[in-house]
Amino acid sequence: MKKVLVAVMVMIMAFAMTACGGSGGDGDAAGGDEYTADNPLVFKVAHVESTDTFIHQSLEKWKEYVEEQSEGRISVELYPNGELGGDEDIIQSILMDDVHMTIASASTLSPFDNKLSLLDLPFLFDNYEQMNKAINGGLGELYGQWMEESGFKCMGFQYDGARGLSNSKRPVAKLEDMKGLKVRVMQNDLYISLFKALGANPTPMSFNDLYTALQQGTVDGQDNSAMLTYTNNFYEVQDYYSTIETVFCNAVIITHKDFMEAIPEDLYAIMEEGAQEYLVKWQREQASGAEEDYLKKLDENGCAVTYIEDKTEFKEAVQGIYEEYRELVGDEVIDQVLELAEAAK
Repeated sequence: MKKVLVAVMVMIMAFAMTACGGSGGDGDAAGGDEYTADNPLVFKVAHVESTDTFIHQSLEKWKEYVEEQSEGRISVELYPNGELGGDEDIIQSILMDDVHMTIASASTLSPFDNKLSLLDLPFLFDNYEQMNKAINGGLGELYGQWMEESGFKCMGFQYDGARGLSNSKRPVAKLEDMKGLKVRVMQNDLYISLFKALGANPTPMSFNDLYTALQQGTVDGQDNSAMLTYTNNFYEVQDYYSTIETVFCNAVIITHKDFMEAIPEDLYAIMEEGAQEYLVKWQREQASGAEEDYLKKLDENGCAVTYIEDKTEFKEAVQGIYEEYRELVGDEVIDQVLELAEAAK
């Protein structure tokens, strides 16, 4: 099934690249018109998260900056809450130039290249500071190169929080507590392998369907940060949350390489400057500084938080995933990722 999906996506991407044409700086994007306040470049941004998140709030700030600095030559349209579909739907729309940007977990792009899952290797980092140093250095640059090889362009990275686990069955304090829990995971092979290794029963599912699935008991739990768990009201249908911190998760600012390179240079510069100031710097500062507050909010709203200090047995349980991906992408790639991660410690 995955091979079929990849083949379809590759064909879509090839068509989109042919249709887009051009290599940048000549105003050919979205039709080749000269952009003015009366005829602006309409730039559509879609994502699955709620308007309460720092991800969306950063986009609102970016929209304001871009529209003001371009004097109306760029008009940004925001579509939050999965209005235009789940992550996979939005990625396909980007390849067709129907949507121009999204912000999603790094693993969302894995159908195009297994390497694009590697930022989400479990327990790759011990804390936010290590991850942040790596992503702002060589590891982030490497991932951006991989994206371009698959036809995308990385505008930067946002912080999506340390992934914990919520569920409606029991507190999870040790590895054996995971056994048999039916956990919603992203539609991604790495996360399926991860939760199998932890003893749970992973159930791939679109984020758009998650609240209903938790409410109806289709799944027992889900793995997301405290921020996403709270802002999406999952605490209403979940009784427990555990700070497993399997992944210090980066959300990638994803665009279509050919489309972005065809935008006039002065407009692209405005987008890039605003992205670094608001989509990256502002968002990462806000999200990293609020994690403890969101854990408290979960606890106060009836979703009891279990703080897991010693994660040794969880880390040992998932070591096979590193060998699995070593076979998929090769020793050189895995060793390069591990070296860049280690250098940040």
